[in-house]
Amino acid sequence: MAHAQPVMLVDNDKRSTNLFRVILKTEGFNVEVAYCGVAAIEKAQARRFGVVILDYALPDMKGDELAEKIRLKQPDVELILLTGFKSSLSAALLNKFKYVFEKPVNPQELIDAIKSVTQKPILFHS
Repeated sequence: MAHAQPVMLVDNDKRSTNLFRVILKTEGFNVEVAYCGVAAIEKAQARRFGVVILDYALPDMKGDELAEKIRLKQPDVELILLTGFKSSLSAALLNKFKYVFEKPVNPQELIDAIKSVTQKPILFHS
């Protein structure tokens, strides 16, 4: 069964991003991929997403900066952060995200998190 709300994966690690894209598509998610913050912002301007999963350490900006820019375009989007160094991030920063996963990410945990946030209705503002 396909999930109605598209998911965007943002990470410059192409191998893990492509692996997660395949896993999520197998689960029925409509997945878009961006490898940097600028590309993610462009995609967020062109299409509404239910969930954006983003890496903290992108080549062109930090994940919290990207999260703020995406929220300006899509205030209701759910944000999930992936990071290799969760313990070094502040609680205030971590609280901006619905879920925070330390890399390497367990695929089933990520799937469960996405399902938990995409099964609630999203309000679309006109």
